[in-house]
This record gives sequence, C-alpha cells and structure tokens, in this order.
Amino acid sequence: MDEKINDLIHAGEITALTIDTSVFERNSLALESGLLAQLEQFRESEFEFVIANTVASEVKRHLAKNATDATKALRTALAHTAKHRALSSAHQEELTALSNLAAADDDARARKRFDDWVRRAGVNLIHEGEFGAIGEVMRRYEAGEPPFAEAGEKKQEFPDAVALSTLEG
Repeated sequence: MDEKINDLIHAGEITALTIDTSVFERNSLALESGLLAQLEQFRESEFEFVIANTVASEVKRHLAKNATDATKALRTALAHTAKHRALSSAHQEELTALSNLAAADDDARARKRFDDWVRRAGVNLIHEGEFGAIGEVMRRYEAGEPPFAEAGEKKQEFPDAVALSTLEG
C-alpha cells in the first residue's frame, strides 16, 4: 500500500473505500469468489464501502451481457447436439426448455446477483442525483481534466466522470 495512503488511513482521514467498473472487469465479474468476494470483509469494518450508482448500473449491464452471451452459447451447443443426435430426444427437449427459460431471465438474474453481492459486502450505493454535479462534469470535459482525456474519444469517460462527481459530492 502506498505509504501516504497508509498514513491517511491511520490518521483517520480516509474512512471509505470505493471501486469502479474496471475492478469488476479485471476480476472477471466474479462476485462470488476472488477479490470481489473478499471485499465482503468491509461489511463489518470501520470503513464505509461506497459505490456510485453509475458504476453499479454499468456492472449490472456487463453481468447481464455475460449471462446473455453464456445462454446464447448454451443454445448454440444444444442446437449442435440436436443436429448430431448426441442426446436422447427427451434430454434434448428438457435441456432446450431449460436454456430458453434461462435466456428469458438473464437480465433479472444478473441484477439480483449484483444486488445480493451489494448486501453481502455492505455496499452503500450513492446516487448521482443526490451528490453529482453535472456542471463540474462538463467543466472537466471541456478542460480535458481527469477522468477525461485532453483529446480523442471522451464520450466513453462520461460514466467515470459522473461516478467521480458523485463520490466527491
């Protein structure tokens, strides 16, 4: 840990923890294992674990996309097994019906999965409407200040800017 950050923690000046979408992505959105599961330790600590709602929404979209991609791959595999008659008709029909049910529920399951993790980790979701300042986001955008780049594609950085503004608020 950076010595300056360590000193600020010991001095009681840092009392909260947050993560952004990139942390979820680097950990393969594995909410139930690895680093993201270990964050549950902060539920009972003196640190407040906060996440901007903008980040939560992005993570839920990523989880839903992954679930959709996985069920699509499952249906493709089932079509392949049907073509080659690799399963009995009864098993093929049963698995196809289950995959169709799963596909219809991808978004809801992804949202529930994230919401369950939020409860386990004791995350306090903070909303941009309460704490964010769009004027500050636009000022940073126009000035090319972090999280915006001075040049190039800036649009992709708006969710980060809104999350940062929310956390600062």
